[in-house]
Amino acid sequence: MIEVIGLTKSYGGKTRVDDVTFSVDDGRIVGFIGPNGAGKTTTMRTALGLEKPDSGRALFDGRPYGELPNPRQSVGAVLDAGALIPDLRAIELLRYCARIQGVNKARAERVLDVVDLGEGRRRRVRELSLGMRQRLALAAAIMGNPGNYVLDEPLNGLDPSGIQWLRHLLLQLRDAGSAILLSSHIITELELVADDVVLISDGVLKLRSSLADLARGAGARVRVITEDADTLVAVAKRSGGAIVEANGRAVVIAGLTAREVFSLAAMHGVVLDELRTESVSLDDVYRRIVDTKVEGEVH
Repeated sequence: MIEVIGLTKSYGGKTRVDDVTFSVDDGRIVGFIGPNGAGKTTTMRTALGLEKPDSGRALFDGRPYGELPNPRQSVGAVLDAGALIPDLRAIELLRYCARIQGVNKARAERVLDVVDLGEGRRRRVRELSLGMRQRLALAAAIMGNPGNYVLDEPLNGLDPSGIQWLRHLLLQLRDAGSAILLSSHIITELELVADDVVLISDGVLKLRSSLADLARGAGARVRVITEDADTLVAVAKRSGGAIVEANGRAVVIAGLTAREVFSLAAMHGVVLDELRTESVSLDDVYRRIVDTKVEGEVH
């Protein structure tokens, strides 16, 4: 279990993380999202003891990272695949990780196969592509078979097949009981694996929820096609609806049910050519809270 409790961290007089509290239960994946500069990486680095907090703390199975008997057997971390020792060969790096983690070096070979880097075992780190370095960093993270993971943008540099592979690996780790804190700018991918979501912006916690509760709370949107879109928009607003989209004949309304939209249209003589409900995605919720326009990824 990972717990972040009242964590606050400042640099140069500016607060980067402000009293952030959340937890990651065993057997759960928490998607950690927010704009660039929101404080995600600072939170993760501080939790792992790489930065000293101004106040608050982070616990892994009830202990701070620095007080764990063998931290790398309790916590697997990927923060920067570019920080791997560049002149070591892939297999040499993993054998080194095995040695400092107190793991049999034979596991290095097995882990290379798990991350599908067997053919690159003799290549030096500096010769690997970004996607291959990400796989190698993940191999180092799982070397000690820890119960907790802190993964900062592990999807970076992976091609579509690599993303699919990582998705499968994350779900395997979760189903084995691991607690996984996972940050990514690719909201659509997070939505496929995360059980819960934590959103921060300007260092402040904005949202903490399970995806199931989020979907129920956000409710569905109603998409309508009509020749009299302007009238429908006006009456929907007066009735408490929020206009998510108004594009020609198409109108998307949040905050009203399909039945309520149908009744409003009938009451005001608006003929509907199409009416259907749409579920709300995590990306929609992100846009609504952070008030940022994104194109496939969060920037």
